[in-house]
Amino acid sequence: MVDPRDEEDPYIPSCGRHNINGVGFRINNPTSTQFGEWPNMCILFRGPETEGFNDFECGGSLIAPALVVTAAHCIRDENPEDTYMVRCGEWDTKGRDREPFPHQDRDVMKVTVHPSYNPENHENNIALVHLRQEFELAPHVDTVCLPNEAVGDEGYLADGCYASGWGKDDFGQYQTNLCSMYYKRRYVLLFFCS
Repeated sequence: MVDPRDEEDPYIPSCGRHNINGVGFRINNPTSTQFGEWPNMCILFRGPETEGFNDFECGGSLIAPALVVTAAHCIRDENPEDTYMVRCGEWDTKGRDREPFPHQDRDVMKVTVHPSYNPENHENNIALVHLRQEFELAPHVDTVCLPNEAVGDEGYLADGCYASGWGKDDFGQYQTNLCSMYYKRRYVLLFFCS
């Protein structure tokens, strides 16, 4: 057994971490994020388990070690625990040899879609993905902060926010590297920016 005191700097989890310079190494590309820059970002994969869950479905944010929030429109199956898997700690979905720390995969136990989700207009477009096992929090895998009543309404009014994920480019192709964009606008409480 390893004595924890032998570790140089044990990781201390902290929600909302933004590793602006990345973790482990730095990429000199102004259009790309750094490895581990957004440790709360996860991928929801869809597909038969026998084929390795290799179909990218949506992004999500880790809100607790065994709980991910995603968009309800991403959940298309009646038995999502049989068809989805969550990966955190990923950065480049095609070049794993470029990542200094391994990603982590977890099986889905159940999914809770908002009871008032409307698929026609995407109102209440939110779902919780409950995992069978907790993620091991690390510099490249950590949680996002959630609103806290103690902060009050003014604490959530911002002049802007970041959106991150593996979205499509101008040609409709999914990006293999995690990307992010800063939106410099004032957002109100009803808008959830992730």
